[in-house]
Amino acid sequence: MAPVRHSCAWPRACQTCAVSASSWIRRWHFSPARTRPNGHTALEFIAADIASPPAQGVFDHAFANPPYHAASSTPSPDVSRREAKQGDPDLLATWAAALAAILRARGTLTFILPAALLPQAMDAFAAAGCQPSAALPLWPKAGVAAKLILMRGIKGGRAPFRLSPGLVLHRPDGAFTDEAEAVLRGAQPLPL
Repeated sequence: MAPVRHSCAWPRACQTCAVSASSWIRRWHFSPARTRPNGHTALEFIAADIASPPAQGVFDHAFANPPYHAASSTPSPDVSRREAKQGDPDLLATWAAALAAILRARGTLTFILPAALLPQAMDAFAAAGCQPSAALPLWPKAGVAAKLILMRGIKGGRAPFRLSPGLVLHRPDGAFTDEAEAVLRGAQPLPL
């Protein structure tokens, strides 16, 4: 079974499905006990292998935070963290193919990844039929190199790839920037 961090997909009825192979999903923020009291009643949680997820219908969007630490890297002593963060080099292609398969034509696929994995993610998206359309760097602070990116692809898309301006997450004092707060607390869309 391929290690799975979590993936979420939103069908047209605005229901959400989260898939995880580990017990992590049951203990963490995505458990029904945590989400339903917060008004998220249309969430469904499934323990499954990302390489062969159960049929859940066709989705407009899929989002994933796949494991991106190499299996050869120093493992976390916490089994849940190790399952959530470590994977083999082909895992991006596995995730992209599995999530692209459940998207409708022109549906979108988004990954959050280390910036260094952008070339591999672009190849994985293209191979899965989701033309990479944009990347949004997440700058930890102004003037600091982005460690993470959001990358989006469109199933059956043909638009040229573009690099978005990005989002600076923190002020020098460590607090979130106004722009990050607007996204995190104010439900403003990301410029992706």
